[in-house]
Amino acid sequence: MARISWTINPVTVANTARDGSGTLYRVLRVDSPGGQYVDHIDCHSFGTNAATDVVLIGTNGNGLENENNNFLLGSEAMVATTLGSALATDSTTFTIAAWFDEDFEIYALVNDTQAAGRQFVAFSDASYQVSI
Repeated sequence: MARISWTINPVTVANTARDGSGTLYRVLRVDSPGGQYVDHIDCHSFGTNAATDVVLIGTNGNGLENENNNFLLGSEAMVATTLGSALATDSTTFTIAAWFDEDFEIYALVNDTQAAGRQFVAFSDASYQVSI
C-alpha cells in the first residue's frame, strides 16, 4: 500500500461535533480530475494521550459550512497512551475501500484534548491510481 496523504499537524484539539463543524484536521483532498481510491486510513498515537474517540468525516468538496455536504465515515474508541509504554503505539484502521471524486475531502477529529496528538494516514493500492 502506498501512503497518499496524512494529517500535517498532530490532531490534538477536542471536538465533539459530528456535522463538520468545530476543529477538524484534513487527512486527504482529492486533487486528481480522475478521482482517487482510498483503501484505508490508519490512526496512530504520537505519545502520551487521553482516551478518546477518533472520528473521520467526509465532505463532497462543496464546503464544510453546509452540514448536508458532510457525512460520518467512521469512529473508533482509542485507549489512553503513555510515552515509552507499549500502549504509546496504539493504532486503529478505518477500512474505506471507496473511490472518491475530485475535490472530495476527508477530515479527522478527536473527542477529547490530546497531549501529544494522533496522526491519520491514508493509503491506497498503487494499481488503483489514475494516470494523467
